[in-house]
Amino acid sequence: MLAPLGRHGSEANRSEGLMEDGMERIDHSDVVVIGGGILGSAIAMELARRGLRPVLVDEDRSGQATSARSFASLSAFGADPVAYFELACAALAGWSRWAERLGDVGYRRTGELRWATDPQAGRELAEQVERARARGYPIMPVDEPELRRLLPAAANPGAVAAASYAPQDGQVEPDAVMAACRAATRMAGGRLLLGEPARIQLDDDGIRVEVAGRVLRPRIAVLTAGAESVAIARAVGLDIPMLPSPGLLVQTEPLPAFTDKVVYLPGDPGPQVHLRQRTDGSVLLGERSQDTVAREPSEHHGRALLRQAGRFLPLLRDARIARMLLAWRPMPADRLPIVGPVPDLDGLYLAVAHRGVTLAPALGRLVAAEIATGEEEWLLAQFRPGRFAERATRVVLDVEEAFRSRPRSR
Repeated sequence: MLAPLGRHGSEANRSEGLMEDGMERIDHSDVVVIGGGILGSAIAMELARRGLRPVLVDEDRSGQATSARSFASLSAFGADPVAYFELACAALAGWSRWAERLGDVGYRRTGELRWATDPQAGRELAEQVERARARGYPIMPVDEPELRRLLPAAANPGAVAAASYAPQDGQVEPDAVMAACRAATRMAGGRLLLGEPARIQLDDDGIRVEVAGRVLRPRIAVLTAGAESVAIARAVGLDIPMLPSPGLLVQTEPLPAFTDKVVYLPGDPGPQVHLRQRTDGSVLLGERSQDTVAREPSEHHGRALLRQAGRFLPLLRDARIARMLLAWRPMPADRLPIVGPVPDLDGLYLAVAHRGVTLAPALGRLVAAEIATGEEEWLLAQFRPGRFAERATRVVLDVEEAFRSRPRSR
């Protein structure tokens, strides 16, 4: 585990402008956070609240990278296994208070609706809802009259095989969240280095981060650059197992307000679509689940998604596409977060997760606590980077055992 940095870090390690070999100006900071998406921004803010004065580094200055291109619903529905479900629920429980601290970030806890028209899809949805309810998740099955009451007045849900409503699920505007986190980080004494790529190396003196001609020598570097973490980590010999996961969203031009809920529409015929109306009136639409890989990121396909949504919500039939949003989502190989110190690489801490918008309040707080105190947080125990090496070792041992137990041919 990490050595604790304490509330105010190490005064010796916060001095700037030291000379190395008489040539370089070295910035000695306690913590450098590489990646300023919603997770990196949340972690930097929570570190700054603890007095550690982090340096937040991100190649994107505008805050319009992957996190800002997220669908940004807030939900733990469907999160498996139990450890992931518990982490997501802890994050959801913290969102209201977190949003109050951040200010106006478009946070709305107005619920999520789903329904199916196909009988088989209906049975699957009903089973998923019952599993979530058995874990204590606030979601309920609803009948067709209640579904119609919760939908916009002109909605046409069709024949309803099953439907559900999660009243405490919500949504937020991630670009506003990142801007608020960055502002809070700066106000608490942290620093932002934006608009330049970071290069990370390991040498005899530890971690070396180069940004725009500046050399940073942190005691701890937190790598939370989303899908770009793979390329950054490769420079220090770290292989992060990730799945290619491009995600496509369609954003319409602003429309009159018609729903404040996240809505998952049926498919068959046509693709399943999920949508939410943003605070500016525009509508975001995605295909199937938020894990779905975009295989046809074209405007033609975007119009097909919009037509499908218009089957159920007539107001969308005349909507015009404002832009198509394509982003490479951070999708670990087992689809679970990767959070914690990297084995055998002293001072390097990894934080990569899909559902980063939902998880941000919890991961920001928990990662900052581990770094500041050196004590492990139990909610993160199942998501350590070392699990991939452990699984590889188990596979090798299982294969060896299988060969040893095979009867020898005579």
